[in-house]
Amino acid sequence: MELVNFREKLVLFLADLNKYFSKSLIKFRNRMQLFLEEKEFIRKADPDLEENLREAYREWKNALEYFDNATEPELIDHASYLIGAAERKYMYLLRIYKESRPEKITN
Repeated sequence: MELVNFREKLVLFLADLNKYFSKSLIKFRNRMQLFLEEKEFIRKADPDLEENLREAYREWKNALEYFDNATEPELIDHASYLIGAAERKYMYLLRIYKESRPEKITN
C-alpha cells in the first residue's frame, strides 16, 4: 500500500519538476534570444527585405524578357546592362536576406 502511495507521489513530484524546468528553459531561451539579438549575433530580419527580394527577382526576369525581345543593337546592349544590374541587385538582396534571417532557437 505504501509503495503505491510513494509511486504516485514520485510521479506527481516528477511532473511538477518537469513543469518547473520547462518554464525555466523557455524563459532562458527567450532571454538568450534577446541577448543574442542585442549583441547582433542574431540579426532581426527587415520586414521589407523579403518584398524587395521578390521585386528584384521580377526585375531580373523582366530584363531577361526585354533582352529576348530586343532587335536593335543599341537595345540589345541596353538590355544586357539591365540584366547585369538586375542580377547583381537580386544576388545582393538574396545574400543580405540569408544573413539577416533570425536564427530560431527551437524547443
